[in-house]
Amino acid sequence: MTITKREILVCIPIACLLICLGLFIDSKIIENNLLSNEEYTKALKINNSNDMFKYAIDTNVGKVINYGEFKVNGGVKDSWLKNDYMYIKKITEEYRRHHRTVCSGSGKTRSCHTQTYYTWDDVNSIINNVEKITFSSVEFLFTDFKKYPVYRLELTKDNVIDSLVNKIDDNCIYENTGWSHHVGDKRYYYRVVNKSFYGTVFGEAKDNKFHDKSRLIIHDSNIDEFTKSKDGWNLATRIIYWIFYLIMSGFIIYGYLYLDNDYLED
Repeated sequence: MTITKREILVCIPIACLLICLGLFIDSKIIENNLLSNEEYTKALKINNSNDMFKYAIDTNVGKVINYGEFKVNGGVKDSWLKNDYMYIKKITEEYRRHHRTVCSGSGKTRSCHTQTYYTWDDVNSIINNVEKITFSSVEFLFTDFKKYPVYRLELTKDNVIDSLVNKIDDNCIYENTGWSHHVGDKRYYYRVVNKSFYGTVFGEAKDNKFHDKSRLIIHDSNIDEFTKSKDGWNLATRIIYWIFYLIMSGFIIYGYLYLDNDYLED
């Protein structure tokens, strides 16, 4: 590919147009981020005050950022666990045989063979959760919130029934002791949400309710950390955009130079 001076001269205004377009799109991203930040800035911030949160709902104050306790008095149980939780997911894994084709070499020396390997695969899961919870002493449905702090339960003699303690290995409860890993063997593990934890939620108090499900996402942080994470996300969005846009612009210019632009020589 030969690049002529005329092609370079044409590429200069193309690059300028692309930069101008990129700056215009970036300004719209900034504008959108400012509008989003304005919502958080103007929102009433309540730091672990049940009375203020209840008052905000009763008086329909509008946007609210509330840091408080999520809690249930009695959680759901599993027959294998000693304790109860706000949410329990029991996952079943089965030891399975798999086959894949592995090749080596190239050309006439290329050869392939079937390789057998074994993995523990998820085959089933059972979910159980409470119907209602309290957030800052106000009652909600469990389904009113999203992204609960789910974690994998560390299985020990303190939370597993005594008859199954000797079947715990690798943080799983095995169906059979010995852990021989035969095809068809099964093991189980749990993901849970504690009956009590603290989190931050951004929502709207209106019609004597705290709602807008699309925004009721639990953030495992306090109010300051929550607002800082939003600023960091806005900056990351712009950086990702510019990386993608500059790469795309480079391909556009390269594509133009790759063409036979004979009309420039007429």
